[in-house]
Amino acid sequence: MSQTIAVRNPYTGKHDYEFVDTTAADVQAACARVRAGQPAWAAMSLAGRLAVLERFGESIVAHREALVSALTDDTGRAVIPGIEVDGLAGFIKRAVADAPRALAEAPARPAHIPSIHGSTHRIPFGVVGNISPWNFPVILSFIDTFPALAAGNAVVIKPSEVTPRWVAPMRDAIAACPEIAGVLDIVVGTGQAGAALVDCVDAVVFTGSVPTGRKVAEGAARNFIPAYLELGGKDPAVVLAGADVSLAAR
Repeated sequence: MSQTIAVRNPYTGKHDYEFVDTTAADVQAACARVRAGQPAWAAMSLAGRLAVLERFGESIVAHREALVSALTDDTGRAVIPGIEVDGLAGFIKRAVADAPRALAEAPARPAHIPSIHGSTHRIPFGVVGNISPWNFPVILSFIDTFPALAAGNAVVIKPSEVTPRWVAPMRDAIAACPEIAGVLDIVVGTGQAGAALVDCVDAVVFTGSVPTGRKVAEGAARNFIPAYLELGGKDPAVVLAGADVSLAAR
């Protein structure tokens, strides 16, 4: 049974937004829908996919005001939401520039056994799940999504339930670019939606905490799919004796 989730505004401290938690069946339906569109997307030429990505970027620009406003309410920030949304153009530009080299076919090469040669063929995973965190909701939802789309994958994003307001205007931007709408979806939900996503994709990208990252890795291992994890807290920090702790805290 679906549950309504109340969301707190970090600036006012009040719960002023709510959404219906995505069920496992909803996640499965979203994955099935983009999976149906993925073969035609992958069959499109690389130049064609990159051109669509650029048109999607134009659609994001057209929805900039609504995206920035929603992201401001999500995060309580005044400046960074605009930087996040505007930064997506740079991510698309980089994906467009890097894709031809990254997806190029490698020439055949001899193996250690005579008469046997090996070659590399780039094929998409299929459907990629992207579970993103609350701290940079838009950037971290798309920094891996654009390259995955460029490579011919479909993508389903599951953003943090703490910052869900930006999803509605982004869905509008997606809908305005029909070719992208067939292979990109966003599901808003709690951890159960994330767990369900891991169970119905062919690769998963996760940015977040170590405990949740461990659950994602375990789920991916059960399903024998690749997992790409960026986990907060896994890197060491060295505080030198000369550090001004009071200044750093402020």
